[in-house]
This record gives sequence, structure tokens and C-alpha cells, in this order.
Amino acid sequence: MEQFIDNAVSFSFHYGVAAVIVLIVFIVMSMLLAAVNNFRGGMDINKYPQFYRDYDAIKGNRRSLRNYLSDTSGSLTPETVKIKDLQISTANYGGIFTDVKGNIALTPWHGTVSSEAARCQVEAGARAIVFDIWPDPSNMTQPIIACMTDTSETHFLRKGENWWAANGLPATHGTDSTYSSWKCLTRNKGNAAEILKVAVDTAFTGVQREDPFFLILNLHGILTPTYLKNLAKAIENAVSGRQLRVSGNQTSTMCETLVSVLLNKVMVIVTPDIPTGSDQESINRVLMASDMKNFINVLPTPEAEIVFRPSNIGMITTKKYSDCAVPTTKTSLSSTSLCCIQPSIGFVYTDNDNGFKPSTYSRCMATGAQFVAVNVFGSAPNKYTGSALGNIGGDPDSVLSGPWKADFGKYSFKLKK
Repeated sequence: MEQFIDNAVSFSFHYGVAAVIVLIVFIVMSMLLAAVNNFRGGMDINKYPQFYRDYDAIKGNRRSLRNYLSDTSGSLTPETVKIKDLQISTANYGGIFTDVKGNIALTPWHGTVSSEAARCQVEAGARAIVFDIWPDPSNMTQPIIACMTDTSETHFLRKGENWWAANGLPATHGTDSTYSSWKCLTRNKGNAAEILKVAVDTAFTGVQREDPFFLILNLHGILTPTYLKNLAKAIENAVSGRQLRVSGNQTSTMCETLVSVLLNKVMVIVTPDIPTGSDQESINRVLMASDMKNFINVLPTPEAEIVFRPSNIGMITTKKYSDCAVPTTKTSLSSTSLCCIQPSIGFVYTDNDNGFKPSTYSRCMATGAQFVAVNVFGSAPNKYTGSALGNIGGDPDSVLSGPWKADFGKYSFKLKK
């Protein structure tokens, strides 16, 4: 009898352990399935219609800047409105289809670089795109587009992906130590020339073809003469026939620039990294001594930066800049100059809620910055999947039914409040 009881207890114990193991496996598999379903291709279009976007149809239903001004007030025209007084729908992650990163261990990549991503970003309504451009580590004379790990953030880092070190470059990458330890976060790299051209070509077709278009180019890495020559060729090829005349004054101050000057044109805004031991003026001189001088419309200055992180928006609203109408009066930077707020593309997550922390999209728009860059393929909080992953990741492309829809509707420009 005692042996029987011992056997029964042993059986019950092992059965219980097995049941717990089965339960754990079930929970893990459910989480994996939920994570997989967070991707567009894994969803039931009938159950989650908000995840599927016909970008061609979205583009066809939009209205032009001229329409917006006349719809808003019969007295407003491109000849009476200044560009500094508008906010422009702006895409972050230029040329990159991002993944929804509900769990970093399951989705380590930020996404895939593609010229089709740039096309979709324009069709979604972007009239400005922020492109992050690096010298190709396998050929430092060619410009490429990719995501790299932002060393100022905390990340899930993978080994063996230090592009600079893998290609025999110095540990400090010449004089630039800022990005020497960046790691590639996209599955691939994309040819900048091809992606820029697709973006511009798409921008000047359809109902918004007359509207101004803005290329905001963040330049990372060493800016050698040969590299800058090739980048200039890429820009020339992209903006051919649409180039905004270079005035010789590349400051971001836009006190007198009317919208009419920019119609049917591309404005090229360039924001270079500042290597250790250098300064803004020195880097600007390097750029203006290269072939890039023929294509740069706007550069930052020591007094007026252009691209800001959401954590630094106070720099935009601080009233220390000369007012356009009354120079002795101090006003905010966004009241006189072009400003762009761009969440880091090298952060852990790609969704907009996390990207705009510690601020929010709405607060960034309230600064009056002309460009507030959102991830078009990003997400709002996860409201539909019921996933155990909570609000991280969320609904792909839902930004098109969220911030942009609320702020811009069928237009791509809006007057500042």
C-alpha cells in the first residue's frame, strides 16, 4: 500500500510538472503568435482593416497647399503667406520600412531600406522627409541610407555589426568619434541617389505636384571631397528641373521667404554632424567648398540649429532670437527660422509614442516647429491586437489615422496656431 501511495504521489508530481511546462509553452507560443501578428502580413484584413493602407488612394484624395489656403481663408494665397508661418507634414525614417518592435528579442531589426518606402511616405502626405545618410562602409565615397544605433540611448546591441570596425576603419573613425560605435539596425543599406530621386519624382505627380517639397538631409560620418561630390551628384539627379535657386545665404532664417517662391521646387536642408574637435562653422566651410554648394539651400549656424530631439524642444521656444518685424524684440526660433523635431532613428523602438518621449507629438507641434517628423509606418498604442506585449509596438501605419489626420487632414500644410 505504501508503495502504491508513493507511486501515486510521484505520478501526480510529474503530471503537475508536465502540466506547468505545457502551460508555459502555450503562453510563450501565444506571445510569439501575437508578435508575428503585429506585422502587416500576419493580420486578417477583415478583422483589422485599419492596418491596411492603399497609399495610391490616399495620395489621390489629398488637396494642395493652394487649396488649403483658399479653403482656410479666401484672402490667403501663396503670394501672401510666408513659409515660416506654416507647419509641414514630415516623415521620419526616410526611405525605411520600419518593423513594429513589440519585443526586441523577437524583432531586433528596425526595418528594411527601400526606395518604395520613400514613395509611400510621399503618397501618405509627407511634403518633407528626413533622410539619415552615411558613407557606405564598404565604399566610403558613396552615400547610403540606413539606421544606426544611437550611442546616446540604451539598446539591445548585437555583436559583430560595427560597420566601421568591420571595414578596417580606425576605432575613432578618423576625427569623428560620435558614430564610431554605431551598429546597423536595418537589414540592409540603400543607395541614397536612388531613394532621393524616387521621393522627389513621386512628390511632383498628382494633385499636390505644385506644392513645395523639402529634403532634410542629416549627414553622418567623414565628409571627404569625393564623397561630397558623389552626394552632390545624387541630389542633382533627384532635384533636376525642380531645384530651388541657391542664394549664397544658407541660414535658416525665413523672415521674408514667401510660399510662392517655393512652388514646384525642392528645398534642400542639410544638417551635418559636428566631429569631435570641430565646430559648425568649420563643417559649413567644408560643405560650401565642395560641389554641395550648388544644392544646399539651408544650413544650421552656431546660433540657430535646425534639427532637434523631442527632449530639447525648449531650445526652440526660448525667446532669445530677433523678431522678424521688430528686431529689438526677442522671440522663439520657430518664429523666424526653420526648425525640425526628429525622434532618434537609433532608439530601441520605432513607434511614435516611444520615439517622442519624454515629450509627445502634440507638444512638439505646439512649439511651432515647421517640421515634426513622424514614422509614417509607425504606430499608436496597441488597441486592437489584445497582445500580451501591451502598448509597445501597436498598430502599423496607424499614424495615418492619428496625428496626421487630426492635424493635417487631407492637406500637407497647416497654418500655425
